[in-house]
Amino acid sequence: AGARQLSLRLWAGPHCQRISRCILLEHHCDSTGARRLILAIDARGVVAVVTEEAEPAPPTGTGLVSTDAPHADGAVEPWPELRLVRLAGGSAQWQSWPMGAAFGRPISEADAARAAASAGRPLLTEAGRRAVVRAIEAYHLQHVLEPSVAGFLSILEKQFARADLYLCVRALFPSPT
Repeated sequence: AGARQLSLRLWAGPHCQRISRCILLEHHCDSTGARRLILAIDARGVVAVVTEEAEPAPPTGTGLVSTDAPHADGAVEPWPELRLVRLAGGSAQWQSWPMGAAFGRPISEADAARAAASAGRPLLTEAGRRAVVRAIEAYHLQHVLEPSVAGFLSILEKQFARADLYLCVRALFPSPT
């Protein structure tokens, strides 16, 4: 029950890190923002989509649509085959869900790691890069407005000449745990 209290992005973090070094970003699947899922993105591209059990996956359509207003050219990033599903009890299930298949097939975490490491995975397309940039922008806009973050940034401004550079270095090279 405790795992249900975590946001889907926070819940998915440890599971995704075991198959690939990746970041997790929230993605809005439609213009209303009603349908959300989590994209697991590694150095090669979108490695997996994370959803709740009750949500249909893959989302309708042929892929991840770029929603940049000035560049809305209808280009799509193909959905990755890997899905991580949070089941009703809070446990994780990896699935292989090829494009066009009616259902995903449960696979082991080891199989998911092999699929994530596959050299045959396609690189991000232009539409995928746009969608990732928009997800990062949305994430930063949401969090920079929180009082605790604003206070932290003001402290950084007083201590470091380039607070933005400090944040980038900390994100790329986190402290060993």
